[in-house]
Order: sequence, then C-alpha cells, then structure tokens
Amino acid sequence: MAMFEFKLEGIEEAKKLVSSKLHKGALSLAVFRTAHNAKQAVIEEMKEVFDRPTPFILGGVRVSHKNYDPTGLSALIDLQGTSGKREFTSAEDILRPHIEGGSRRKKSSEQYLRSYWVPGQGVQLNKYGNIPGSLITQILSYFRKFPEVGYKANITPVSERRKKKKGKLRNFFIVGPGNKGLHTGVWERLKSGRVKPILMFIQNPTYHKRFNFHRVVVRAIERNMQRRYDEALREKTGGLINR
Repeated sequence: MAMFEFKLEGIEEAKKLVSSKLHKGALSLAVFRTAHNAKQAVIEEMKEVFDRPTPFILGGVRVSHKNYDPTGLSALIDLQGTSGKREFTSAEDILRPHIEGGSRRKKSSEQYLRSYWVPGQGVQLNKYGNIPGSLITQILSYFRKFPEVGYKANITPVSERRKKKKGKLRNFFIVGPGNKGLHTGVWERLKSGRVKPILMFIQNPTYHKRFNFHRVVVRAIERNMQRRYDEALREKTGGLINR
C-alpha cells in the first residue's frame, strides 16, 4: 500500500517539548500543515511524472491527522483505496504499479471484458489521453457485461430497437484469439462497412518504478517541518516566542 506514517517520536527536540501543552498544540498544528505540504508535493510530482493525470488521480492523495492519531503528533499520507469495493478501480490501484513496479489489477471494465486492453487507433481520446468513460459504458452495455443485480446500464431489447430506429446504435463486435485478420479486442463496424479498432486486448502489462511516493513525502517533511513548527509556535504565543 502506498502510504507514509509521519511520526514525531523520532525527533529528539520534539520529545523534550511535548510535555508542554503549548508545545503540543504547536507540534500538532505543524504536523497537520507539514502533512498537507507533503500531499501537495506528491500532487506536483505526479504532474511532472505522468502525462495529463486526471483530477481523480490528483484527488486521490489523502491526509489523515487527528482521526488517525488523536494526539495530533503523527499523520498518515496515503492514496485513496477502494474501501472494500473491489469492483471499482481506485487511485491506489492505478498508481501502485508505478510506485512498486510489476503488474496491476484489472480495471473494472477489464474485469467485465475478461482481458486487459489498450485504446485502439480508431478511438478519439479525451483531453487526458484516455478513452471517454461514456464509450466504455456504451461497449459494456452493448455486450450486456454489467452485472444484472442493481445495475440498469445494460442495453435491453426495447432500447436496442429504439436506437436502431434512430440510427444511434453502434455496431460493436469482439474478435477472439485465433483470428488471422484482426487483433483480438473490441471493434466497431461502421455504416460504410469498414471496421475500426476500439479496444485492443493485451497480456497483463508490466510496469517499471517511476514514481517515488515515499521519497517525495520524506523530502517534503524534511523541508517543511521545522519552519511549520516555528510558525505554529509564533501563532500559539502571539509572537512572544519567535524561533
């Protein structure tokens, strides 16, 4: 799991000061602000490392402070997980292989299609370089791949006839292994009779480490903790203590 527990127990100076209520308050505030400095450093690093990261990914960096440690003297910086809902892909799922290397778990659409995939050349990508979610929904609905229980997105015979009548029904088809002409994946047959690749099925991809989450957090803490403590102490004393 991509997480960093930020504790003050390792800071000798802090050990001497925590007996004072005033210093405890200043340290707690410093930890909170430093943790958010680390969070912002992680976000900025993601913008440098990745090509057009989505708001979902950038918003997946979390800070837990007093809800993590009631004393306020430690904090947790981590990535948004799935909270047990394994059918959904989380920021942690997406970023973990870039942090640790190796393979990744299937995205929800890949689980439904039972294969990893990459965009085909026939697809217009969105501004983040990804296939629009609406197109993925169309494909899964067309092949009735959504789970029936509690989900209404699968195309029905009635909606299929209605879309055909309006000329809005897209004609997708799946090419399986063993076909000598077309790559395995999801294709679309156009009205002209031509076909274009939409999703190309691939083997489980392997990733190299490229995003050093822990190093970014540690450097941000080293860079900010002392100044945040001095700043908090000045605020707590109304400027009487100016470190």
